[in-house]
Amino acid sequence: DIMVTSPFTFDITADDVICLDVATGIELNINNPNDYNYQWTPASSILSGANTVNPQIKITDDQIFTVKVTNKLSGCSQTKDKQVLVGDEVFVEVNAEPDFTIFEGESLDIFVIDPVSGSVYNWSTGEAGTTINVSATETTSYQVTVTDINGCTAVDNVTVTVRTAKCDETDVFIPNAFTPNNDGNNDIFRVRSNFIDELELIIYNRWGQEVFRTTDKNGGWDGTFNGQELAPDAYAYYLSVLCINAETYKKKGNVSLLR
Repeated sequence: DIMVTSPFTFDITADDVICLDVATGIELNINNPNDYNYQWTPASSILSGANTVNPQIKITDDQIFTVKVTNKLSGCSQTKDKQVLVGDEVFVEVNAEPDFTIFEGESLDIFVIDPVSGSVYNWSTGEAGTTINVSATETTSYQVTVTDINGCTAVDNVTVTVRTAKCDETDVFIPNAFTPNNDGNNDIFRVRSNFIDELELIIYNRWGQEVFRTTDKNGGWDGTFNGQELAPDAYAYYLSVLCINAETYKKKGNVSLLR
């Protein structure tokens, strides 16, 4: 008897462009798939499933895949090719202004260097875009994922180092002398710190009379009282600060007014 087998048809579906070096599926569509054996080549670009209808592939260059489909009953075979193009390699690099270290309470911009038009940038904060502003209270890592027009992705991680506040003489600097002679150098007695939220500074003369008071954390004493320049002497100060970490620091001391 002559056995007559009907010819079979099938097609192959795959993305026209797949991402460089990323595992991707390619699929053969055929009726009654269990009636056939499959052999995909080239083996070097097939990660798994070389004898199935949907192998996993990975390519570094444009690649033609060939599948040989054999009817188990008749032994008849057909082959078909499918060209798959590889997408451009995707890069992403992140920088920060001015660098990746901030004081507690500060913020900074993290941004993508040379962003690619048409690509989408998603951050681990949930934000999207080429720049985000972050204000961490502790050292934190941030991640950005870029997705290009072909759906290919790349990732970059950055760590922002946070210098935490110490609400004491470590981070609250009080000069012991100043020279209010209008030369632009050390003319103002002021408290300096990166971490002060609120401040009260009071100056007394040696008789206990208050000669200056401010609650401006950027303010300072110019060595005058009621518009008159005071004589060189040691003046007492009382300082109370509230730091950004909600700690308080109080200090009494003397400052020398030099002319």
